[in-house]
Amino acid sequence: MIARGKITSLDDFFLPPDRRNGACVYLCRINGCGGKTDEFIRRYYGEARRTGAVIEGGIKNPTQENLAYYNEMLGSDYKKDAAFISSALKKWLPRLTPAQNSRISGALYESLCALEAEGKNENMQKSAYVKFMCWLYYRFGQLAGMIGTGVYPKILYEGIISRYELVLVTALCGCGCDAVFLQYAGDEGYLKTDPASKFSDKYEEPGMTPFPQNYSIAAIREEEKQAARMQRQAPQPAVRQAPQPSFPQRTPAPTAPTAPAPAAPPVLRVPALTRSTNKWSDDAPLVNVAKSLQERKAGENEFRNCFYLIKGTDDKAGYTKRLFDLYTILTGEKRGVHIVNGHITVPDTAEIGTVQRGNYRNADELIHGLSRNLSFTADPRLAPIVTNAFADAMRAAAVTETSLGKLSALGVYLICWIKRIYPDLLKNFKNGSMGVFILLGKELTKQETVFLSFLASCPVDVLILQPDLSGDIHIPDDELSVVLCEESVGITEFPCEESSVRIGTAAYHAERELDTMMYGSGGMYRNMQYGKAKAVILDTMFEEIEILWDQELVYRSGFSTATDTVIIPTIFAKVSGVKNGDTAEYWKLIKRLMTPETFMIKQAPFIPENKRCELLTYATAFLKNRRLQRDAIKSHPGYKYGFLRGEIQDHMLDKLQLLLDSGMIKGTYENGREYFITALCLELDKQFVRMIQSFDFTKKNPKILYVNTTETAISLEDTIVLSYLSLIGFDIVFFVPTGYMCAEKWFASVPFAEHQIGDYKYDLTVPDMSRIKGTANKSFFGGLFGKK
Repeated sequence: MIARGKITSLDDFFLPPDRRNGACVYLCRINGCGGKTDEFIRRYYGEARRTGAVIEGGIKNPTQENLAYYNEMLGSDYKKDAAFISSALKKWLPRLTPAQNSRISGALYESLCALEAEGKNENMQKSAYVKFMCWLYYRFGQLAGMIGTGVYPKILYEGIISRYELVLVTALCGCGCDAVFLQYAGDEGYLKTDPASKFSDKYEEPGMTPFPQNYSIAAIREEEKQAARMQRQAPQPAVRQAPQPSFPQRTPAPTAPTAPAPAAPPVLRVPALTRSTNKWSDDAPLVNVAKSLQERKAGENEFRNCFYLIKGTDDKAGYTKRLFDLYTILTGEKRGVHIVNGHITVPDTAEIGTVQRGNYRNADELIHGLSRNLSFTADPRLAPIVTNAFADAMRAAAVTETSLGKLSALGVYLICWIKRIYPDLLKNFKNGSMGVFILLGKELTKQETVFLSFLASCPVDVLILQPDLSGDIHIPDDELSVVLCEESVGITEFPCEESSVRIGTAAYHAERELDTMMYGSGGMYRNMQYGKAKAVILDTMFEEIEILWDQELVYRSGFSTATDTVIIPTIFAKVSGVKNGDTAEYWKLIKRLMTPETFMIKQAPFIPENKRCELLTYATAFLKNRRLQRDAIKSHPGYKYGFLRGEIQDHMLDKLQLLLDSGMIKGTYENGREYFITALCLELDKQFVRMIQSFDFTKKNPKILYVNTTETAISLEDTIVLSYLSLIGFDIVFFVPTGYMCAEKWFASVPFAEHQIGDYKYDLTVPDMSRIKGTANKSFFGGLFGKK
């Protein structure tokens, strides 16, 4: 542990470790301001915010949610043992280096020993340990990652510090950081916790006075923000022109008479664009939205857009698939798409602060004044369209809204929202791209209703989806086309990722779709014709699994191609119990599913828990700002997929990014688990890699049968890898005769369907499958139609 030293001046806090006596750390408390103290606090606050931790008003005890997450990750075990603490920290704070882990685990161990010496029993020690771990994760995560990096991170604490807070802060200081305690009420409160001033020194200097009543870190922070705003708003000094060098004057040579200057060219005016909404085509709404500007054949000074409200659906089974196909087409053509699920997020204070307002006497002045905020549109054809559309929408609203204050608030909302979507939907209009705004919900606010009419008056396609007929969306706009369908669908999010798309099979929805399920939209495809694929999960009946299992993907319901991408319907299911209690037929069924494309796992876990990932050390370089650093991954010497086809490597990295973005695995982006997911998926078993390499997206897909006959739970590692393989395009079925939970505990939202097929059976042993004959007693169609 690093020793604590005494400061000779406040500047000592900013000395690097190698310039301090014995590389010591400093802990002091300040009870007043004056002299250099105020300047020091502001500088120290900046350092703490940048490299350490700022604690305002104490550290709150862990919440029930914090404790539940802790127990889920680390369990309820406790040992006053440095190795135990180190092992827990590897899971709890996986980004710590071994040296940081060693320092912090050693400091926590010494702190627990000190509590034991004070007479604290084991339960009290455990309680303190859990509290320390939660505080480390939720309040000192940044600081922990800076320990041992050549600078001492800073802790700034305001208020009266408690006993356990002081224990943890001093432990962290022993690892290599400084701490300053601001005691606004004087030293009395602190001395109740540390009567002998054992853990910190009191700083005093001539001229110091008690802190004023309104002194706080929050006040310092607000002053800094105000100063920064004033600096940004201050006029910039004029740039002085450098003096031009003087040269001796020369008598100009005689020249021929000059012709008169030509007349100035006429000012070119950009012709106004006229709007044509919906009337330019009689095709279905989704078909029209998918059309490019070239396909719409607009006139030279005309833009053709869409404004549709679709209530319900005429195809419940294929609704999400149709929406997903639309999204795939739009993004494949690089068109801007902005999707809102539910309601448009209200503007925050930063957005509202950018809108310039004044004092207005009437609605016309207000509309004219607010419209000046729309000058962000650089396209000379676009600017008048947006401004006029805003004015029209506001005038229409002013008919029923007599309060200027409420009308102004509405205008501010419209301006903030149009600025928010401008980069996605309007910025590329001059380059021939029509953006698409999609809102899926059940109802609209008044502001949203006005905004959608405003937006539809601009060169943007506006598509409003109300799949649930229990909702009530109404927009009083003559240009809006409303499509009312009979069936209701209870979805709340637009399917813009393949993991969110669900497709019903024929037997699942209706017998009339059986032909579509079996034959799909098949065609002739070359080997390895497509390099991109998106997997969507089929909702099936249990009996359909065997029918679909050995089928080529082109014959499955929902298979399609869009531009250069294949939509592949996959199976992801759990089968619980044994049908009719017949174990012999149970094993025969599994035998029939063991096709050449199938890999069978007979015992859980397949991947050992706490598997050591060689690439975990480098995972922080592979994932930054939630985006995979593909060049860094592919150039790393430990990268194991470099021998695969280039499009397969890209496909695998696409699905790894999707796995991280989806948050499918519980704890992603909460405790560093995203780095473990990244490393584990970059080290797949050789058998899985070979199956992926030979995967043709239009043929039979690779498959996994996971049979778990015991009480042993499927590991986190298995869950991550199987979820990843499902996104890549694998069929995966869990066979769990016991009916116990398999991988559910590791999912934020369980992606697979469960089929309860019969009695639960226990203590089964997976037989030698080579001795099992897979002849079926009766086919699925025999069960449906009475055939033997």
